[in-house]
Amino acid sequence: MKIRSKVYLNTKDEQAGLAVWKQGHIGIYLGDGKVCESKGVAHGVVISELKSNTWTHYGKLKDIEYDDAYVVYRKEVKPETYLMYTIKRGDTLWRIAKRYKTSVAALAKLNNIKNPSLIIAGRTLKIKEDK
Repeated sequence: MKIRSKVYLNTKDEQAGLAVWKQGHIGIYLGDGKVCESKGVAHGVVISELKSNTWTHYGKLKDIEYDDAYVVYRKEVKPETYLMYTIKRGDTLWRIAKRYKTSVAALAKLNNIKNPSLIIAGRTLKIKEDK
């Protein structure tokens, strides 16, 4: 068993499946800064942040196969959704931003508008939807 005495894993050592522990407590590193650990009867098994606990050791456990290609934990990525708005004659980016509770700067950035004072009727704008 390879054991290192550290408080936190180095980036180069962050391999899913590594055991992390301190006196009387153990967890399994899942990747992306997350650890699966037991918090006792009241809380059960939880996924917590690696840095939220004062782990003193980490290492590979005997008889466990470690495969770099296998990822245990992936951060959930929610897809961005947008409303599509067709610019009408007389519209201004300021009025559109106000109507959809956003800012002129946010609309300009999202739609690659270099001059927010110059928008063209008939073109379509993406507007980020509120979740």
